[in-house]
Parts: sequence; structure tokens; C-alpha cells
Amino acid sequence: MSVPSHSFSDGNQNRYSLVGNVLTFKPVTPIESSSGFYSGGEPWSRELSEGERTSLIALFEEVVDDEANTQAFRVMGTGQVWVPGRNAVLKAGAAQKRVTAFLKNLAPK
Repeated sequence: MSVPSHSFSDGNQNRYSLVGNVLTFKPVTPIESSSGFYSGGEPWSRELSEGERTSLIALFEEVVDDEANTQAFRVMGTGQVWVPGRNAVLKAGAAQKRVTAFLKNLAPK
């Protein structure tokens, strides 16, 4: 299994991972959720265009360095982004919503 170069875990612990040009979504299942009921949906994987990949990496690089929208510790509702050599916890707010919306837009139609 290849190690992701970039990844993101949303406020519900659903995980998006980029390996090469392939973006994979691994949702939380009811068994994994704190409520025992939440489901993040169906898992998926798709190849990104070079433009999509470049835009996604640029967004991850932008938010990981955005001190106004990051915090020291992960708590319920926050997100986390990993880029090579560093990571950041995203506060529940605009930056996290922007990343989540961008990733959801990349889901297979």
C-alpha cells in the first residue's frame, strides 16, 4: 500500500487521501462513529486530472500554514490536514468547510 502524500480528515473523521493522482475517500461507518449511527457515505476512489491535483495540493498547503484557522489540539468537529513534513488541526469554521467542499466536489458524479 502506498503512503498518501496529502490527506485530510474532516470534522466527522471521514478521511480523504491522495496517492499520486488518485484521491480516495474512506468514510466513517456506524461501527466507528461515536454515536453508533453516523455514516459518512460510500467509499470511493478516482483519478484526478493534473489541474485538480495541483489545486488540491495548493489548497492543503495554504490551510496547513494558516495560523488564524488552526489550533494545537484535535477535538470533535475539527479537521486535520497532512502535507509532506507537517500537519495542522483546522478549527471548525471557514477553512475546514472550504477544504471539505472542495473535496466533495471531486467525488465521482
